[in-house]
Amino acid sequence: MKIGSLLPLAVLLLSAAVAPAADWAQFGGPTGHGHSDETGLVRKWPEEGPPVLWRIPVGQGWNCPSVAGDDVVLAWTKTLRGDEETVACVSAATGREKWRYSYPVGPYWERNIGWARGGVRATAAIAGDRVVTLGPLGHLHCLDRREGKVLWEQKLWDEWIPAGEKGYSFSPRIVDDKVILFLGDSASPAKLKERVFDVTCLALSLADGSQQWCFREPHRPPARQGEGQTPAVIDFASERCVLYTANCELQALRVSDGKQLWKAACVKPEARSTTIPTPLVAGEYMVNSHDADIFPAQWDPKLGIHVT
Repeated sequence: MKIGSLLPLAVLLLSAAVAPAADWAQFGGPTGHGHSDETGLVRKWPEEGPPVLWRIPVGQGWNCPSVAGDDVVLAWTKTLRGDEETVACVSAATGREKWRYSYPVGPYWERNIGWARGGVRATAAIAGDRVVTLGPLGHLHCLDRREGKVLWEQKLWDEWIPAGEKGYSFSPRIVDDKVILFLGDSASPAKLKERVFDVTCLALSLADGSQQWCFREPHRPPARQGEGQTPAVIDFASERCVLYTANCELQALRVSDGKQLWKAACVKPEARSTTIPTPLVAGEYMVNSHDADIFPAQWDPKLGIHVT
């Protein structure tokens, strides 16, 4: 799930293997599906626990660290009310801080963010020499991975009011030099006098933040509105796509231009139309977790899992 346990004021990074692990550079890891090819995992920790390599003090956050090479990037807020957000990069080997970037945001309650006060929700995404981060109030930053300098930034709330009461609670996804932002099932353009609720997905250029495409379709009642899902990435018929749930459907958008290639009903129409868990891609199957819905399942003997 995207929203996890509250990070304490100290972060412990634990190691059970000597060999270097693959990068886990954005939400969901190398494939975005939460799957790792690592082997030799420790099935049982020693009674005294695994050895602590290092620990550092941090603020409050609901995101996961992203790891690329020796860089570990994470974000937090200074207080429960927000006030200031921080992105930091530390050494995976020693915990030494390489750089830190902080910026004021004001109190979260001014934007009616009331659930789970405080804490950056989004996991940072690392690609090449760039780091992309997103705060609950829509402060989107592209930072230089080596020094933490701002390469470009946007205040998304000035353009889009996100779905729900958690603020911007999904993680940015970097695919083919594009920053993919799935704003949810009921986002609304900020400059309209009367709010409309749309399924909204954006693609920005990783190079300069310019908009590459925008997909929108109206939210369909009676389904309840939903938010907070980070899309998966799949290859479908030789086309790279982002996959998410919206309007009670699995929907696939082509990464290159945002065209909807297909959609399939997967949730009862009266249920929540978008939920937090990212769709799981497992071989030829896609697994979608529903909210307040009873769903059928079938057994795939090749994969040995239940899928919906």
